[in-house]
Amino acid sequence: MREQQSFPTELTGWVEQHLGPVATVRDASHDRPSSRVWELEAGKGGRYYLKVSPDGESFTRENWAYRSAVPALGHSRAPQLLDCRAESLALLLTAVPGTP
Repeated sequence: MREQQSFPTELTGWVEQHLGPVATVRDASHDRPSSRVWELEAGKGGRYYLKVSPDGESFTRENWAYRSAVPALGHSRAPQLLDCRAESLALLLTAVPGTP
């Protein structure tokens, strides 16, 4: 069993610039130490994900994929990148309809 990851409070302002107030935060990390993912529910509605990459190489690779490859899959078939914050290695993504 993995330890719950605490939400990075230094990213709260950045997230709320895009989503408005966040109503709920749930740890959605995978069962490995380097995974840092949170499911967010915005106060105005909608589900989103905040992912913090373990290192710069992972951030660069994932950022490139969301900007280049994912749009070709279509709007409802993959998460859409809302914004990224390189200094925090953070990606803010939409949720895909359905159950994870």
